[in-house]
Amino acid sequence: MAICVRCGTQTELYVNDAPLCPAFSDAAETAGRVRVVLQQAERAARQNYESAIELFNQVASDVPSGYPPPDGTDRIHRAGEELRLAQRVYNEANRRLSDFVMLGKIPKDQVISPFLCVLCVSG
Repeated sequence: MAICVRCGTQTELYVNDAPLCPAFSDAAETAGRVRVVLQQAERAARQNYESAIELFNQVASDVPSGYPPPDGTDRIHRAGEELRLAQRVYNEANRRLSDFVMLGKIPKDQVISPFLCVLCVSG
């Protein structure tokens, strides 16, 4: 039998590979908090991605811009890099949310630690 990481009592319950007694498990409440955090992150990433698409389209439609080289081409490269980064961040946020909803997989940065609940601090 394992020892609860929060209170030290014996338990057979594990949450994210950490032994927790039923008094501290609060699985449904924790899952609700995790879902909200992941949904907010996904929503923010999507908005950032959509803004990056708009910026890229605006820069790309402004060709020729009249800016002398290399400023004109640098604008397009920077907008493209911003778009790629925003897409990566959005894809990662979407994957994390999907993994949680479909598989019940809680990201490591949302796991309850023995000393500090990340969700309680950021929520």
